[in-house]
Amino acid sequence: MGRKKIENSKAPTSTGNLRHVHQEPRYGLHLGELINQFVVNDRDLSIEKVAKRMGKGKSTFANKFSVPYYGSVYDLIDVSVATGHDFFAYPYMILKSKGINVTKFYTEGEMEQLRKENEHLKQMLQTKIEENETLRQLNNYLKRDLEERKLEKSY
Repeated sequence: MGRKKIENSKAPTSTGNLRHVHQEPRYGLHLGELINQFVVNDRDLSIEKVAKRMGKGKSTFANKFSVPYYGSVYDLIDVSVATGHDFFAYPYMILKSKGINVTKFYTEGEMEQLRKENEHLKQMLQTKIEENETLRQLNNYLKRDLEERKLEKSY
């Protein structure tokens, strides 16, 4: 049994510097171009500004735009932090489209908000349970009262 063939898998044919090897994007995803377009189209950002935030030179940062996979996971984290944009969302969308269950992660702030909302909903539920019990008791009282009245009329 062989390994499952990965879509569009083409390894570089050169053994030299990968920067000079043209690579086709896999899965129709070219992260380098996406990052470049995001930076260019955001009026608050520039290649220089993002490169500086990442502690890289302008040309080092810009050279990765031609690479479909952009760089390592750490490079993707760096550029996401520097731009304030989640560039992991694009690979996640591909995973989801392939039927892979992608885990949702929450920040501490989001978790705290969810805890508060959960506590509020628990309190609301408890209030509704108590109201429901009161209404059930009232309903039982009214049923008994109605039955007693029916009995009184029948005499």
